[in-house]
Formats: sequence, C-alpha cells, structure tokens
Amino acid sequence: KFSNRLLASGAAGIALAASAIYIAAPGDAATTIKVTEKQVTSGYSDAAPKGFSVGDGVSFYATLTNTSDGTAAGYDTVQCAVERVLNPATEAGLFQCFVTLRLQSGTITVQGNLWQNGTSSQLAVTGGTGAYEGAKGNVNVVARPGQDTLKLTITLQ
Repeated sequence: KFSNRLLASGAAGIALAASAIYIAAPGDAATTIKVTEKQVTSGYSDAAPKGFSVGDGVSFYATLTNTSDGTAAGYDTVQCAVERVLNPATEAGLFQCFVTLRLQSGTITVQGNLWQNGTSSQLAVTGGTGAYEGAKGNVNVVARPGQDTLKLTITLQ
C-alpha cells in the first residue's frame, strides 16, 4: 500500500494558493499564499520489485481550500514518480512531481522534487495560462508518510 495522501495534499495545496493570488508585475513585491489540500481520488503503479521502490508512480486529483477562511479555491492533478527510497516500511522517500493547478482564472504548473520524510521541499512554479501566464516562483511543503492533509506556502515573484 502506498501512502500517497501526502503527495496529493501537497499538490492540491499548491493549486488552492494560486487561485487567491495575482501575478506580480516586475518590481512588485512577492505574493505569498497559504493553502490546505484534500485528496479525492488516487492511483498507484507498482513497478518491479513489488512494494515501495524506485520507479513506482502515483497520480491523484485533489480539491483545494483557502487556509485562511476555508473557501474552495479549485483543484489540482498530480503525477509523481519515486526517485529514492529512504524507508520502504514507512514509504519515506524522494519523488519527482508534476502538478497542474486548475483555478477560476487559469492554470499554474509546478514541478520538482518532493521529500516525503518531514523535510521541507521547494518545488518550482514553471508557468501558467490565463491570468497566470508567465507565473514564476516556488511552493514550499513539508510532507510526511501517511499524512492526510498538507499546508503549503506558495510564493510568486
């Protein structure tokens, strides 16, 4: 069994935060958003060898809520691959993740390494569409195996 709830939470949180922001113009101060994610559905691909190992994959869909007031912000879709196993029993490891956040005014894309071991991870905001075209910045998340919700901090430059 793969504990992908944490990954889903992280990605979804990223999407929520983005829905409440604007893209800052050059010279503007950075915008910081904090969000909470809730995984709705997920899938897991178990590559050989059987059990939690490098090459395994997880994908999921999650809803996003604004951490400050609990209002709905949107949803995200996430795909991650296991890149390094730290502890197969707890499914702690390093994942390479690709995230698309769907918000009312457009999408934001995110990519990077996510540590699922309680260590802080920073993923890159790689672009967007609509109101988020040209988005740049990062998403900070702390993920732990078996965690049901995640709190994320999104910073747009």
